[in-house]
Amino acid sequence: MAPGFSLLHPLQAHLELLCLCGQPVFLVFYLVNWEPVSRAQLALFQDCAREFDRRRARLLGISIDHGLSTQPSRATPRSAFPLLADFRPRGAIAPQYGVYREEEGVAARAVFVLDRQGLIRFSQAYPICSISGSSTS
Repeated sequence: MAPGFSLLHPLQAHLELLCLCGQPVFLVFYLVNWEPVSRAQLALFQDCAREFDRRRARLLGISIDHGLSTQPSRATPRSAFPLLADFRPRGAIAPQYGVYREEEGVAARAVFVLDRQGLIRFSQAYPICSISGSSTS
């Protein structure tokens, strides 16, 4: 069973995983909102948002950023899916999914697919690449 959570969402105060039972859920962990690769990662999922809707699946983005940083701005347009803040305490949910990187203080890029009952059916975490192109695990 996927670890439950209630995370800050700027438009709804908090979003609870338990409230999404009965539909497939895709959890997308990303580093931080302002980082270029994270923005590209979120844009890719944004491009696929209609397909998730068509399949009645919920897509949620999660980072350790402060909730205010997930609000849309000129640099980051409004997302078609919720961007949640795993901020207080910083990284409370990411460790439960095994993707918190203590040294870097961020969640790894990762995807979790939950079925309608909340069971994790797929998960994949990716290495964090530095600007120079080397990766850490």
